[in-house]
Amino acid sequence: MMTSTPAFASAEPLPLLRLAPDDAPASVLGLDSKDKPAGKKLTVALRKAFANRGLSGGEEISLEEMRLTMGCTNDGVDCLAEGGRTLGVRRLIFGYLAPADGGYQLDIQILDAQAGTLEAQASMPVTKADLADGTIDATAVTIVNELMPPTDADTDLPPRPDPLPEVEVEPEPEEPEQTQREKSTLWMGLEKPTPRWKWVGFGTTLGLTVAAAGVTIGTGVWITASDDNSFGFRPRLIEAANNSLRNDNPDNQVNPMTVDDICEYNVTDEDGSELQADDGSGPGARNLGVANVCRLGERVKTTQIIAGVATGVFGLTTLIFTGLLFIHKRKPGSDAMLRRGLTLGIMPRPEGGASISSSLRF
Repeated sequence: MMTSTPAFASAEPLPLLRLAPDDAPASVLGLDSKDKPAGKKLTVALRKAFANRGLSGGEEISLEEMRLTMGCTNDGVDCLAEGGRTLGVRRLIFGYLAPADGGYQLDIQILDAQAGTLEAQASMPVTKADLADGTIDATAVTIVNELMPPTDADTDLPPRPDPLPEVEVEPEPEEPEQTQREKSTLWMGLEKPTPRWKWVGFGTTLGLTVAAAGVTIGTGVWITASDDNSFGFRPRLIEAANNSLRNDNPDNQVNPMTVDDICEYNVTDEDGSELQADDGSGPGARNLGVANVCRLGERVKTTQIIAGVATGVFGLTTLIFTGLLFIHKRKPGSDAMLRRGLTLGIMPRPEGGASISSSLRF
């Protein structure tokens, strides 16, 4: 979470604020807090309490979203006031809920967005018991009364024509949890900063894919080389068969000009029976040199199959790591920018240079 300097830090206390319902609209921004469930719960109660005092009707965004969309780096009054004017509201209420002494310290203020000045501020401790379901509404009323002390005139104000419905707040979880939107929303694009392990996994699997694909292609070229080539399985086999013709025993000769499948002919007789070794102990071959080339070809074919499977596996793993690099959960800040329609554009100018434009939707 971005940490910022509270905008209300001033040397002199501000005068007490008294408003009527016709001073609306106003926006009560979500409290800035490391304890998000507690901050969200108190924000809901404060919005109800402020609405009963006439401050409501504006866009309900968080202080973190306001910083992001307006580029406020230290929650300065001028920057937040500009954000309030962009929202089209008269006032902004924002604050900070920080852990302190087993409970919390609340700092909250009201900003006149049109005039760009702070109208009221308060700082007070808040216990965990103050945020319990049975007491949080009363706590919110106390906080609002600290900023806007009620007067006798407040009791004469007409009732609101559109009272806010009761908002059911879920019990506070033991540990902060992501919202459902943060869990389900995915973002397309290179994650920045990118975790190192993603780059390591991507680079390793890509290198293995390239290596396996190289072996697959190389063995395929060696196996399918034609007779006219100076390398490959077929030229070596024909060379071994031609060398067999120099053998004095005609039974050990394999003439490549008279057979189609040299390897098959080298291990079977003309009647199709399998040749036996000279001592009758098992399968034999007409020529040992031809047999060695045939065995080499089988090993290369096996290597090609293994490399092809490895190429597919490593390639799939590379795609997975590519997805991890470019598809990831959207961060809350980025989510706020997209929901507000933040866009930037650059257009060249005829006289030279370029103009930069931006738009923001609230």
